[in-house]
Amino acid sequence: MHVFSHDFLITIAVSTAALATSSGVSAATTRSWPGAAPCDTSLQACVNASANGDTVQVQTNGPIAEDLQISKPLNLLARPGYRPVFAAGNGLTVGYSPGSGVAWNTSIDGFTLLDGSVAVRGGSGDLTVTLRNLDVSHAAYASGAALEVSYSGTGSVHYVIERNRVRLNATSQVQGIVVSAGTGGTFSGSVHDNRIEGNSAGGPSDVGLEIYGTAATAPSALIYSNQVSGNLYVGCLVYVAGASSVLLADNLFRMRNPGPGTFGIQLAQSAGAGNSLDAQVFNNTIVGWSYGVFGNGASVGGRLYNNLYAYNTSQAIAQQDSTMTEKFSLFFANGGPAPTLGTGSMIADPKFARGLDDVHLTAGSPAVDAADSADLGVLLANASIGQIDADGLRRFKGALADIGAFEYGDGALIEFAKTNDSTIDNPLLNGNSAALPQLTQNKTPDTYIAAVYDPGLTSLSYFAGHFGVVDEDGTLPPAGSAFNVFAPALGGGALLHTTSGSNVSAAPALTRIDDPYLDGRDAAIVLVTPRVTPYFNHPFGVAYGFLFATNWFISQLDAGASAFPTGVQFDVYAQDPSLDAFVWNAPFAGPSTAIDHVLLNGEPCARLYVTNGTSDPHPTAVTYAAQRWMIVNLDGGNMPVGAEFYVVIDEAATQFCRYDHLFHNGFD
Repeated sequence: MHVFSHDFLITIAVSTAALATSSGVSAATTRSWPGAAPCDTSLQACVNASANGDTVQVQTNGPIAEDLQISKPLNLLARPGYRPVFAAGNGLTVGYSPGSGVAWNTSIDGFTLLDGSVAVRGGSGDLTVTLRNLDVSHAAYASGAALEVSYSGTGSVHYVIERNRVRLNATSQVQGIVVSAGTGGTFSGSVHDNRIEGNSAGGPSDVGLEIYGTAATAPSALIYSNQVSGNLYVGCLVYVAGASSVLLADNLFRMRNPGPGTFGIQLAQSAGAGNSLDAQVFNNTIVGWSYGVFGNGASVGGRLYNNLYAYNTSQAIAQQDSTMTEKFSLFFANGGPAPTLGTGSMIADPKFARGLDDVHLTAGSPAVDAADSADLGVLLANASIGQIDADGLRRFKGALADIGAFEYGDGALIEFAKTNDSTIDNPLLNGNSAALPQLTQNKTPDTYIAAVYDPGLTSLSYFAGHFGVVDEDGTLPPAGSAFNVFAPALGGGALLHTTSGSNVSAAPALTRIDDPYLDGRDAAIVLVTPRVTPYFNHPFGVAYGFLFATNWFISQLDAGASAFPTGVQFDVYAQDPSLDAFVWNAPFAGPSTAIDHVLLNGEPCARLYVTNGTSDPHPTAVTYAAQRWMIVNLDGGNMPVGAEFYVVIDEAATQFCRYDHLFHNGFD
């Protein structure tokens, strides 16, 4: 069966045409290190022997004790199934200057640096760079940025910096992500779905995220769905020249140690002919700084809409000659004069989960459904940005969005099966017959080890005001088996699918999902859980297209399966892809696959939900072992190479687990 591939992790597809453009040759070579000569000694030797435009795949977990210097455009990638680690004190630096007008490309993807940095530095030409899926700790290695793209020429830079994790462990002169260009250059691109943490115990580190070029033009900078948190002087700095624009949407900027002289967002531009900075700052949560948003320069304008400002000690919004318009904001416990409220704005307690420690919204928050949703929707659509919040989950869970970075409404719990009792007894779901929960068995829930596991195919029932977990053969799960339960808020992306004569086919056994949110959304991440109406005792998976050009479908995966009976119901959850919602492809065949992901690696508290694609006909669960979350086939059957799984991570539940289990099982 043909299925569409959605590969948002680890690998980068680099077209032959693009490589030919960058290298001046008609073909490029992919090398593996360690491997055959010239890649049989050091990684540096392998890189040195490669030509412009080549790809080097690293097929070892390391540690790699090399400070890598790359003087040509090439792609350095972790081979699927590996997470190469650079030993402390080692980094990756690309430096190249091919001359004016020469296009060149480089990508770095899938590495961990224990104390180092990744830098791409161009002196001329037109640079396209991707930094993806990197986990970088940065302390004593060197001053500067953990992730850097810098350019000193007069050409152009296009950058994509996505799905990275940066931990700053020094007190000064270190930055998280920096993109800079020199005099006369232009730079455009996106920085999204990154997690930047300032962890220094002393004075703050420097800047979390920076777009800098005091004499360079940034015609388009898209900064969205990032979380910048910790001990920092500046959360995000944008300082550019020319006719520039920046979109800052769905980001968290949080200073955990409030002190003087710190800024959540700084937007600056010097006076000069032709200078303008159009700043579209939407749905950010900006908390704990001296100044929440600081605008500097008469040419800085735009909109400050749907932002949440709390605990900023000097002022929530400070404008020095800038002319940004504020609307639909929530202000709370900020210093300085009371703000002049724009349309839809308010001063109110946002009802955070745990103050500055956890700024997710809770029930009754006045921020819920209070945003300018129409302008937000247009902004995201015009920028071709998915509808996701700072946690990488759905931005719209109904017609209206919330003020701030995080959308309220989803819920989560862990259910342990009881003896002769399938009932889920939790206020989140009790009496909530309209709920559409998702179910994933977890053998190591919230850092514990479940006493047993259920080898069968599981589903949900609803009876007498309670949901329950039931095996598809009509039996109950063994007492002590555990399940992650995700209760998404109702709205677009959450639906109940029922099989009928009009949406099933017999060969192959499929049922088409017809839904205005999902139809045509080929890149969506989809979770599915069956209901016991009636029992549906078959392994299944989801995919897009095939017989249904613009629809998602559910497929029976066991050999010789007959057509779906009518009346079978499935809870369906769908959303745009993000750092937290992705497709994992098994890099090796076997009864399990270890997921490599910057939010999951080394995180026993992670909460994740999984649905099969169309190539692994087995009941599955998740488990944590050897610093990795794994998807396991419960019957011991092998999944093939490339088996696809749709995965959603719940960062809010993960964060609560860390707090709740602070001293559990040696975890702190």
